Amino acid sequence: MTHLYLELDSYTEVTRERDYSDDYSGEDTYTDWTIQGIYLGKPLGTSGRQIPYDFDVSVGDTVYLLYSINSEGDSFSRNDGEHFEDILVFKTLEKAQAAKKVLEGFDKSGNDQMINLTTESGETYKFYPPWWGYFERLDTLDIETMSVK
Repeated sequence: MTHLYLELDSYTEVTRERDYSDDYSGEDTYTDWTIQGIYLGKPLGTSGRQIPYDFDVSVGDTVYLLYSINSEGDSFSRNDGEHFEDILVFKTLEKAQAAKKVLEGFDKSGNDQMINLTTESGETYKFYPPWWGYFERLDTLDIETMSVK
């Protein structure tokens, strides 16, 4: 598989301050994510997160990004929206929707917690949902329509 590059921006704010009189207290935060663009090459001045793809793509093509946002925390604090997970990018909306449906309907109670997603070309892509931890929670699972830059 080759990779496209995703440019993101995020803003995090504290929603509850830590209680300094309590040794175990932590602060709560909220993070808001903005998808800036998807590129064939790494954008200058950014880290450019890599997303795997397995189809022909050119500048100006429409692609569909399957992504999730999840929260995490512990017994003493909560970080809402802390993690943005770019899962896969697709050439067709139907295949992106099929992968999303697999994620929405998967029961993690079994022994194998890797999910087999089908890529655009029909290959198997193994994915472990980061929202499956004890304190983790899925906030958003969505598909973003994007134009390749």
